[in-house]
Amino acid sequence: MKTLSTPSVQICPARYSLIAYGCLLITAIVLFVLKEWQYGFAMLGISLVAMPGNHNKFTERPLWQRTWFVLHFVVLLGAMLYQILSKL
Repeated sequence: MKTLSTPSVQICPARYSLIAYGCLLITAIVLFVLKEWQYGFAMLGISLVAMPGNHNKFTERPLWQRTWFVLHFVVLLGAMLYQILSKL
């Protein structure tokens, strides 16, 4: 009997993860175009969860995936700081 704790088991196939990530990014872009900033940034943050790639270790990902993840996270962090500081 195969257990679910083996590292070779994937929770979600890469194809579904890529589709979900793309849909969430497109939704975020549409919300930005409609000037719904808060919802757009929320979708941008949620899309990080569906980011495709190797989820075992960050260092095992290719350089371009790590760069894209860091860029995505920095934009999200900047947007969060902007939202917080604009309310003061």
